[in-house]
Amino acid sequence: GSSCTQYVNLVLPRLLSVVRSTDERNLVLYFRQINIIIISIKSSITPYVNDIVQLVRDYWDTNAELQILLIQTIESLAAALDSEFR
Repeated sequence: GSSCTQYVNLVLPRLLSVVRSTDERNLVLYFRQINIIIISIKSSITPYVNDIVQLVRDYWDTNAELQILLIQTIESLAAALDSEFR
């Protein structure tokens, strides 16, 4: 929750970078972790929304299992940002 938000700027940019360079077989694991982070830090995810949405777009056509998780990622963003999500 709020105690982990202080580490977001250290962890999330690196995690997003790792996702961009990982093998396809690791994507499900990493997107699950991104979803956990989004749910945990809620609106503190705001500075990273564009990067996360771009990742979703980049991997959208990868496979059906991942696509379901990508939809959950967008849902997590919408829930975390509430009225700020557009």
